[in-house]
Amino acid sequence: MAVTKSTLKSAIYKLFYNCIGDNYPNPHTSRYLIYPSFSLDKLTDRTAYPLITIGSPFFNEEEFTFRETEYNCELDVSFYSTSKKDLDDMVQDIVKIIEDNTKIVFETNGVEFLKITSDGGEPFDHGSDKGNNAVLGHSETITFEMKVYLARITT
Repeated sequence: MAVTKSTLKSAIYKLFYNCIGDNYPNPHTSRYLIYPSFSLDKLTDRTAYPLITIGSPFFNEEEFTFRETEYNCELDVSFYSTSKKDLDDMVQDIVKIIEDNTKIVFETNGVEFLKITSDGGEPFDHGSDKGNNAVLGHSETITFEMKVYLARITT
């Protein structure tokens, strides 16, 4: 099956989602831990934290052709927690999970990591103007820069 822009994005997203979801315990009993974006209904809901968002993989779509065999790609994974220590532990644990699964999961499926960077984290304040419904916490985004080999991508 030919790799298209959408199947490439979907395949890379699923690799990250499955790697994190299969190896990091969900502290919630009745909700998800991983989302494709930050949902506004989570802003003032303390029980929604911690949570993780995995952004859509980014590559230069204008250069996408079926003749190319590899592409550079970036993907952001963002972490949100009401505790700075819990956030730091979660980021460290998940980066380790991804590193531990690099050969088994990612390289086998055509993803070679080039660089992993962090925005350093920052505090957030969701709803402090609403009195008791304020959610104060911390967030951090890790950017994975990778080279993707189309011949090994499973779609």
